[in-house]
Amino acid sequence: MPTARKGESQARVKAHVIPALILLLDRFTPDVLLIPKTGKSNTRRSKHSILALEAMVAEAYRRSIPVYAFSDHDVRNAFRDTEGKPATNKAAIDQLIAERHPALKRSLPRPRRRWDPEAYYRPLFNAVALHGAWLDLLERDQ
Repeated sequence: MPTARKGESQARVKAHVIPALILLLDRFTPDVLLIPKTGKSNTRRSKHSILALEAMVAEAYRRSIPVYAFSDHDVRNAFRDTEGKPATNKAAIDQLIAERHPALKRSLPRPRRRWDPEAYYRPLFNAVALHGAWLDLLERDQ
């Protein structure tokens, strides 16, 4: 099986993935774009994911769509337990999300072990967690 040359997959992202993401902006016309912060001290992402996120942010700015980036720390602080302590990990955040949104309880991912693949509903819970962080930011700004 031939292997992809360096740069081919990046070109594929630019040629296929980014236009598809821009079509999503056309179709759904969001009021705001919520993304995870990336970088050394934030969420680790592949080069392709960072490239796609940067393209989405650039397109959102071009369309005057506000963009908010949240670190893992921001998300954990947005989800607090009954004692007011920030959530310690994704499993705790997922549990709090399921409590706030009972319809998601059936899709609650099990706590992940290092060797487990990512759960099918993980991206959904990540998106809801970003939304929770955004709502927390709005509450603090008032």
